[in-house]
Amino acid sequence: MQNKLSTMWKDFIKALPLTLLVVVAALFFVGVARAASGYVDPTNKWAWGTNIGWVNFSPTHGGVTVYDDHLEGYAWAENVGWIRLGTYEGGGSHTYANDAANTYGVNNDGTGNLSGYAWGTNIGWINFNPSHSQVTIDPSTGSFDGYAWAENIGWIHFKNTGANAYNVVVNSTLKVLNGGVKTGEQVITDGSTVYGAFDDLTVEFSKDVNNPVFSTDSDDVTNPANYLLIQKGIDEIYNTVSCDAGLAGDDVQIIMTPKN
Repeated sequence: MQNKLSTMWKDFIKALPLTLLVVVAALFFVGVARAASGYVDPTNKWAWGTNIGWVNFSPTHGGVTVYDDHLEGYAWAENVGWIRLGTYEGGGSHTYANDAANTYGVNNDGTGNLSGYAWGTNIGWINFNPSHSQVTIDPSTGSFDGYAWAENIGWIHFKNTGANAYNVVVNSTLKVLNGGVKTGEQVITDGSTVYGAFDDLTVEFSKDVNNPVFSTDSDDVTNPANYLLIQKGIDEIYNTVSCDAGLAGDDVQIIMTPKN
């Protein structure tokens, strides 16, 4: 997914040292505010199968993405290989019919209740809504919970809070109402981490990014080169810690120049 960045030099928020208001306009967003959607956290990525061991939902060469109505991608288990969460790979909106070899996959009802089937070449079908359990995602935290069932290998557990704690978590700190091509806005607080589940960011300032001649307004921006726009890097994460303190990680730096 190619990421674009645009600026609008009109009214927005003063000087922008502590907050950003991201106006997400006419963009393709993979989640909704009703349920946690996005990429699986690269640290909190483990489920456990009693008979197969650890299952990694954010492996180096795969990974699972949660959308508002379905899941996509691959998890990896060292002992049994790849587990595919669905046959569809187009993002956006999709619902798996689960009625043929090319229509299987895990669905999301929009509030974090999962159903449908994943497939492992070496273990067969994995049911995310079996009779005695269901895999769910907490809309407020992105945390998976519950058990999936595979006839050939038994239960796969997504969260344990005991001495050997593990969990699969979706990172989605920025949410916009409704999926698909929509318009919305969300405040990103200073120091937060925003995961790249969208195409475009449009950032507007409350003042023109220049210092007008003879201006007596103390809020005018006098050094616009210190204010940076950012673009997600190769790890799909916006790593910027604050707009006036520079960049962290692999963000792409775009330095703003004064408006003529």
